[in-house]
Amino acid sequence: MKCRNRLTLDGLNISDFPSYTDWLPAEERHADANTSDTFPDRSKLNTYLNERFNSIAIDLQMEVF
Repeated sequence: MKCRNRLTLDGLNISDFPSYTDWLPAEERHADANTSDTFPDRSKLNTYLNERFNSIAIDLQMEVF
């Protein structure tokens, strides 16, 4: 998933968020070229998506209140 660049929509500011690979710890970023395709654990991907969503929700909540 690509990074989200900073957005401004109708005066609402939404901060940027790193791509999935940039968000991962350094030791998990590059797959071994000698292994077959690997996929992240659902729990790790879920954590990333939750953090990404929460970053939007927090920004919007701060703008509204």
